[in-house]
Amino acid sequence: MNKFKYSRIGTSSLNYNSPFPVTIIEKMIGYLQIERKGSVVDIGAGKGYFTEKIVTAKGIQGVVVEVDNYLTKKIDNNKITVVNEDAVKYLRVLDSHTFSCSICFGSTHIFGGFYNTISELNRITKENGFLIVSELTWKDTPTSDFLKHLGISLDVYNSDIENKRICSELNFDIVYSENVEKQDWDVFEETFSKIFCNTVMTTEKTKI
Repeated sequence: MNKFKYSRIGTSSLNYNSPFPVTIIEKMIGYLQIERKGSVVDIGAGKGYFTEKIVTAKGIQGVVVEVDNYLTKKIDNNKITVVNEDAVKYLRVLDSHTFSCSICFGSTHIFGGFYNTISELNRITKENGFLIVSELTWKDTPTSDFLKHLGISLDVYNSDIENKRICSELNFDIVYSENVEKQDWDVFEETFSKIFCNTVMTTEKTKI
């Protein structure tokens, strides 16, 4: 079975795999001060939605790094280079301070967590450049039963305060920070589940 099967189904009708509404994405892009000769890289980029938006808004070059070539097959922009390979392997051979902006939206697991992610993105980002990192955080400390049910440990995610402390420790200036509202999470999860259920049901009927 293709290991990307379920993520492909769940995101098939979504522009991007995140509960953040478009208004916040646009606001985030508005804070980016990048010259025309600049460039952006998006790690674990999915369909490349964020890169497309930034490249169009800022008139710069972009690189989409996404291991699943099914998700990137519709990207058709001569300013965007698509890299369908393991992100860690790709970044390993990059020179330091390559990009004006580096993005990792909901894919920090690639590097083993938030700290490792911003450390590596910082290495490949130019001085006075921008990092955009989206990460799940604990709103409240989960119970041991909850963690056991999910099969994860408490330290798999930090709190929002802890992530900001890490940024400060690494001498980052936080230009913009936003938390997803509960209603946006609800809309995202409902949309995701409907897409998944409808696709699976259609597939099962086809088999019959």
